[in-house]
Amino acid sequence: MNPEKKDQLYSKIMTKYNLPEKVDGQPVIDSLSFQCSTLYRQWRYRLKEKHFRGKTLAQAKDSRPLTLDKDEWDWLVFEYWGSDKQKKRSKTNTDNKMKQLDIPANGSRSTARIFYDMINEPSSIPTQDLEGESESLDTQQPLYIKLFEKTKRHKSTDENNPWGPSGFGPNDEKHFEELKKLHEAEIEKCGEDTLNVKDAYMKVLNHKSGYVRGLGPGARPPKKGGGEGVINERCCCIT
Repeated sequence: MNPEKKDQLYSKIMTKYNLPEKVDGQPVIDSLSFQCSTLYRQWRYRLKEKHFRGKTLAQAKDSRPLTLDKDEWDWLVFEYWGSDKQKKRSKTNTDNKMKQLDIPANGSRSTARIFYDMINEPSSIPTQDLEGESESLDTQQPLYIKLFEKTKRHKSTDENNPWGPSGFGPNDEKHFEELKKLHEAEIEKCGEDTLNVKDAYMKVLNHKSGYVRGLGPGARPPKKGGGEGVINERCCCIT
């Protein structure tokens, strides 16, 4: 997209919703850019599924939605989706998706939504944000373990179901045990566990393609070379 047009779009959104330039020191424009990019990719995926997949190039060309410019549609059909490079990439992504053994148990709710609901449950009185310190009264199970279990453990635990008696996929079961060991190590070392969700997930699940595993694309890993986003490695017993 033309950079000038993008700036105009962001400015229009900022004005319409009366958004500040920064929130907690972070530029709002960065969040807008990320969200708009995500929505654009989803929209383009729906276009491909409806107007391109399963069709010949000629059929796809004639299937152009009336809301799209002809030249832009021809570029998508012939130079992007129809290119050998993109076909190879699409096949690789599909094959990798089929190899995945661990399927989230979120249902229709995103991890971010589940996280928000958990920290706002009246019964738990939680006060741990994604990157902040924990103040939860529940010292037996930290929020990062609760969140992982909530989003990864499937309710059906019949031994004949695909998940087995634990309800976890094979990798998720391993990570769940590692998160519990991390919690035990923090207690043994510091007397309490003050790890936040993002730091705990980074320690056990690491990150991939610019996002923290298990938390979705909204949670970014630390930047290389330090600066903003660096994981806080301080233990509660260190001043």
